Amino acid sequence: MFFSLSMCTICQSSPPTSFKRRTFDFLLKFLPKTLRTKLTAFLINYQQGKSFAFLIFVVGICAGSFMIVQQYMLGESKFVIPSISSKKNLVVKANVGFASKIMYILYFWQPISYMIAFLAKSHTKKEFESDPILNLSKRQKQCKACSHTVTKFDHHCIWISNCVAGGNQIQFIFFLLSTIIINSTHGVLCARFLIKAYSAPLVGYGSVQKAFGLKKGLKILFNSFTPVFAQVFMFAIISLALVPFCIGQILNVLQNKTTFERLKNQRLCLEILEGKKVLVDYKEIKDSKDATDGTVIEKVTAAKWLQKRNIYDQGWAKNIKEALEMALARK
Repeated sequence: MFFSLSMCTICQSSPPTSFKRRTFDFLLKFLPKTLRTKLTAFLINYQQGKSFAFLIFVVGICAGSFMIVQQYMLGESKFVIPSISSKKNLVVKANVGFASKIMYILYFWQPISYMIAFLAKSHTKKEFESDPILNLSKRQKQCKACSHTVTKFDHHCIWISNCVAGGNQIQFIFFLLSTIIINSTHGVLCARFLIKAYSAPLVGYGSVQKAFGLKKGLKILFNSFTPVFAQVFMFAIISLALVPFCIGQILNVLQNKTTFERLKNQRLCLEILEGKKVLVDYKEIKDSKDATDGTVIEKVTAAKWLQKRNIYDQGWAKNIKEALEMALARK
């Protein structure tokens, strides 16, 4: 349900001429007019930060994971071993010990970190100088998804239904870190439990591995502990997806850049190398056909200069201090 909601939000916020938006509009025509109107209104409200749908989603994930840990890992878990003559119960008890206490803390912290990121305002009172190369007046940008104009715009995040910008970038990074930690920890505990169950002794059989071999042994475990296998798979995918994204956000803070500025800079470099645009006097970017005045910089030199250019970088220490001040300042 929530995956479908996120996909609808992405499609609805896409440009009207894009394939995603045209496909979404086409599918909407099959819905009754009243339902179509309500769905569109809900998606718009969600993009503007007026819906708590994903807060419920995060709480649901934590509650479900907590129940699985309670059911399988903190007590005695039984599953049936089939045999020719009879069926015997194998009892597995995973003593997770101190790790269970960490999990309790993380299950409470995850929704809290999400609420902090969700409720944090993206706006900031800090003013920056304008960037004529990237065409950013006072480093401000209007978001196409929610129509908010924010300073130091990074991207619009459908998970917090808000823009990630100067005012909430630090809170967003803490949310990403907490999500990675809880998913990785939970995935490791689930994998550890399955390994222990696979090698656990069974009276009259030896271990599952010795009695049934790799293929059948894993099949028995999967049929008995399907939710645990599902948790390992889900949390591994989430962690692998979020780690590079989180690293990118941390690098943005250290270098005082944003994802939007990086992407726009890369696009300008590509257009310069393709000859569509030119850099004039190291001051402005123009279309190649309009560059009649000033000195046009050679395209390879211009692209290299543009890649290194960052007028907002003050050194990593001052960049971190500036990001913290914007995050903690009263909006």
